[in-house]
Amino acid sequence: MGWAKRKMEEDEARGFTTGNNTLICSRHFQDYAIVAYIELNGKNNQCDYCDEDDSNEPYVISFDDLMDVIVQGICNHYGNPDDEGIGFDSREGGYMHDEIYDTYDLIRDEIMLEADEAVIEEIIQTIGMKNWCHYNPYNLSEAEELSFDWDIFCNLIKHESRFVFFKHPKRINKDTGESLEPSYILDRIGHFIVDMTLFYNTRKHDELFEDLHMYRARQHSIDTGVTNACQLGPPPRLKAIKANRFSPAGIPMFYGSGRRQTAIDEIVDRSKLDEIITTGMFKNVKPLNLVDLSQIPEVSIFDLEKSYLYEPSHFLRRFVLSVSQPIIKDGREHFEYVPTQVVTEYIRYVLPEITKHSIDGIKYRSSIDQQDCFVIFATQDHCEDKGNERGDTILALETSSIRTLNIGEYKSHT
Repeated sequence: MGWAKRKMEEDEARGFTTGNNTLICSRHFQDYAIVAYIELNGKNNQCDYCDEDDSNEPYVISFDDLMDVIVQGICNHYGNPDDEGIGFDSREGGYMHDEIYDTYDLIRDEIMLEADEAVIEEIIQTIGMKNWCHYNPYNLSEAEELSFDWDIFCNLIKHESRFVFFKHPKRINKDTGESLEPSYILDRIGHFIVDMTLFYNTRKHDELFEDLHMYRARQHSIDTGVTNACQLGPPPRLKAIKANRFSPAGIPMFYGSGRRQTAIDEIVDRSKLDEIITTGMFKNVKPLNLVDLSQIPEVSIFDLEKSYLYEPSHFLRRFVLSVSQPIIKDGREHFEYVPTQVVTEYIRYVLPEITKHSIDGIKYRSSIDQQDCFVIFATQDHCEDKGNERGDTILALETSSIRTLNIGEYKSHT
């Protein structure tokens, strides 16, 4: 076999034109996975893509090695339309499917590779102008399928079976032949949380831990004094009559916000002009381990070790967006909040069995202004004024932080 034929076969097997041994460093990329790969596997040398007068020798790899990572990342999720059974009609001008990408569109618009312009152009030329499509293009993507299954589960527990959904006869039939209970999606979400390490632990080391400043607001009549943690914290069980995003009526939890203004916006009823709002800031008196749904990281297609999380990360971002949507409190919140309440109970009682660590609450984004908010699995008994903490105290109110605001005054300033 001649050299040219061997070279052609190697290029076909690797998915790009080989032979580019120029050296490139991580400075030319913004994609975290590519940056990490170069810095972990590279060697100190002059980068051929940096200015010649740059005397620093960064970690570099050959362009061929870079292309191995890029093409493998692409091929984990995209294939050739001919191999995926998509028909071609020359009279209609091409493939008979909407989601077909040439290399240019795939790199720039679909994957949206973040890199220097010249480097992107060279990557496209090295791969060549091929056609690409998702694997199994006539089926839902994994992210779409997970979203569809979540919708089925939500409909079930909101409108069909509230309390014994885990024994409901409805099934979700998969292309693989599996027949699953709709509640299986809870386990998937739980395992994604673990695999993507979506945790915010305030413990630093030994007994040191981060103080979270969590503001709480309560609207009440001007004749009612609110001066301590018992009055400003979660209501007692018998008075926890309102359904909230993460907790049903009868199960009190502590809700707090990173900003005083957000805490007010979350609870204010502007129609009651004769009332006032009292706010105060609580701090945790012990380390807290929270599930962090405030910022779902986007898994790079070039993160080969986490390739299996590429699609789930898209689902989780959609999931978090859906559960943080504003809900009008017109009575329907008693069932519209049910899905997130069920997820909360899963996180509180089931997920610790997977992680082998207790979970104290959830960090999330406000549906009003996207600021950080917290729900802590703490009742009125776990909240005290600063200086009066007991062994089971979780949160302490800084009494000096208490402020009051007239509703009419608040309305005139928003």
